[in-house]
Amino acid sequence: MYFSTQHRFWTIPVCGTAPETIFKISGKNHQYEYILKIRATGSGQADFVAASSIPVYFERELNIECDNQALLNEIRLTDSPFNSDGYAGPHRQQFHFSSRTGFLNDPNGLFYFQGTYHLFFQHHPFGVYGAQQHWGHAISSDLVHWQEKGQALFPRGTSACWSGSAFVDTENVSGLGIPGGPSPILLFFTSADSGCFSQNIAYSVDGGENFIPYRRNPVLISQGDGDDRDPSIAYDAECREFLMCLFLGETSRQFGMFRSDDLLHWQEFQRFSFPGEGCECPDLFSIRDEATGRVRWVLIEANGHYLLGDRNGKDGTFVWNTGGTILNRQDYLGPYAGQSFQNVPDGKRYYMAWHWDHTRTRETSQAMTLPVELKLRGERLLVFPVEALKTLRCETYRFSAPAFQVRLRELPVDSGDLWELEIVTPPDEEIHLNFGGVPIAFDGKRRELRIASSVITYPDGETYFRGRIFLDRNTVDLFDHAGRFMLCVSVDRHSSRPVEFGDLWKTNRLCELTVHRLKSIWQS
Repeated sequence: MYFSTQHRFWTIPVCGTAPETIFKISGKNHQYEYILKIRATGSGQADFVAASSIPVYFERELNIECDNQALLNEIRLTDSPFNSDGYAGPHRQQFHFSSRTGFLNDPNGLFYFQGTYHLFFQHHPFGVYGAQQHWGHAISSDLVHWQEKGQALFPRGTSACWSGSAFVDTENVSGLGIPGGPSPILLFFTSADSGCFSQNIAYSVDGGENFIPYRRNPVLISQGDGDDRDPSIAYDAECREFLMCLFLGETSRQFGMFRSDDLLHWQEFQRFSFPGEGCECPDLFSIRDEATGRVRWVLIEANGHYLLGDRNGKDGTFVWNTGGTILNRQDYLGPYAGQSFQNVPDGKRYYMAWHWDHTRTRETSQAMTLPVELKLRGERLLVFPVEALKTLRCETYRFSAPAFQVRLRELPVDSGDLWELEIVTPPDEEIHLNFGGVPIAFDGKRRELRIASSVITYPDGETYFRGRIFLDRNTVDLFDHAGRFMLCVSVDRHSSRPVEFGDLWKTNRLCELTVHRLKSIWQS
């Protein structure tokens, strides 16, 4: 089926129980063909209507082929498949980003450019399980309220677009920019086909609105076990060179470091292993230590473990001195494969991860974590919720002893409500809370914070908990006031009272509790 169109999207009804049908999609003169297996169906049997962007390099021509004419007849063209009402389901996160439809996982290619934050993410637009991944795209002015744009990267042939990163080429060293135009923006990604992985580039010359495949792809063929992936790009201003960190595959579980002077040609100069269970999705960046003023290098892997170090002055190899973790996961669920935003003013470093859980509806699956700011203090990486989250507060209730028991019982809590709690527990006491069946306890005498199966021990002399707790439809997020950790746990809010204040009913000692009802990011 051939379309000559100026529309931006094509749509087709899909159903998770329908058989897979092979579709061939291509542009003008059948160029840039890619092949998808889609569980397409008639509109009366659909779980949802899937939407896919039409790439700008298709030159306003769209060819879609399959051997089922009835399914081809279900295809429609549109300019606006996304609307705010579509984000309002009872099981959908309301202040964590999620895609309107389809399956979402790793955040990719995060950057800031001319007042706008760009979030790309692994996206399968035609189902609620991962398959041939595209890169979805959303934009924001504050990291909290997002507008979904569609897909930015598409498979080639039978491949998938796996994770990667972005770089704003302000000096146009790549030569991909247009004279007098905005800085070119390069997306680095892994093209993953069976047994054949390579690193590729797509670039934008219109400020991140559209991306075009680099005609000399791939820029790096397999360097490791055949499944090397997830390029992370950084710039070393002191050495005046670009850096790429690449996960070299599941067999060696090593990371490779590459250098370039033009972002297009890369040479390996180092390999190393990450201690413990370090694997995939590296995030490499430099950051200034607020305590010492020194600029240090940080490498974070998918599980949230990080290394902190410097570069050797002779050969540029990395020497990792210490490390830690910023994420806490529960049985392989929770925050994973995070990435920080490039090109943010004043050297700030914002970070988001995929919140991996079992939540699926007929039309969508998975969400991102809350956006946080990373800070380095005294050789420790700290994590804080971004300030813009405070703009979601719409009602506030403040409590303190001895009026806890009466006033907490008056707090109107419904299963669909969105909450933020600011809490300071009494010293030396054990306090219990419960959010959607997830127990949270702080034992002042043991100096232990417990949430689900995680246990965090506090330093000597610190016998109270002070922090913030966020409750969305499917998750509870807990942050320590000093930025020492970020705990994200999946919850079931539809089977019981969503918030139980436990021992706070009984305490008569000084305890501070402020409860904020929050607005949805899709409607506020």
